[in-house]
Amino acid sequence: MGVRFPLGAQMHHNMSNNIKNKHSKIVITDFDGTLSEKLVNGQKVPGLISVLMSEPGIDKNCLVEYEELFNKYHPYEQDINLTLDQKQGFMLKWWVEVYSVLKKYKVTEKMIMASCDSPLVQLRSGVKQFFDYCNNLCIPIIIFSANGIGYNTIEYILKKNDISLTNVRICANILHFDANGQYASTKLPIIHSANKIGETLIKNDFVAPDQDQTDCVLIGDNIDDLKMSEGINFNNVIRVGFGDHASVEFTQNFDYVLPIDAGFEEITGKLNSQ
Repeated sequence: MGVRFPLGAQMHHNMSNNIKNKHSKIVITDFDGTLSEKLVNGQKVPGLISVLMSEPGIDKNCLVEYEELFNKYHPYEQDINLTLDQKQGFMLKWWVEVYSVLKKYKVTEKMIMASCDSPLVQLRSGVKQFFDYCNNLCIPIIIFSANGIGYNTIEYILKKNDISLTNVRICANILHFDANGQYASTKLPIIHSANKIGETLIKNDFVAPDQDQTDCVLIGDNIDDLKMSEGINFNNVIRVGFGDHASVEFTQNFDYVLPIDAGFEEITGKLNSQ
């Protein structure tokens, strides 16, 4: 497995310039397909919510209704002609309706956590070492996820892998359950793909808007993940992407492109190279 550096010289230059003050850094990273593997045994892994829907304890009609909502709203998610406000409206409706389906079919916390133990849900190699490295240098990490069942599942998966959460904050949907362990509600505001932007981190007090003394390492697996720092005044943003090194869109927008099945070892190595 080779690591691709389409902009390697620029990336190394950026890292060399900014590594001198490691304590003035922050990491903003996606979860599904970024911290977690995008491929397991050659099989493309869907998002956590889709893994949940494939669990044996889930009512088949729940899956049917979930897929109907996907087919209804996914085209809006991909529609480049919509304004941001229009897209945010559709994405909010999508998740509100998905949560209604979870409630209708009495999906439980136990079912949701069981999906985290699926063999399809695995962290990329080197993730724990990367988190340990950042923790040791007091570099804060923000995990920014719009997967719908994010906070509860991400926290569980990190703890399961013995990853310290001392320097970690998770911006994702928090699910609440009733006395019977059944899904009851989602803490507002609902995070979705159209508001997974820097402005949401500011509004929810994850970062201050003026970060001109801070360098950001942004890590994702699709072009939309680049928006996670949008609206935040960082001194510099180093964009790392897990994806198709042959894609012009990827190589033009990410400073550093890793193969879809790569680990975090190269990222940690670059940060630690000086």
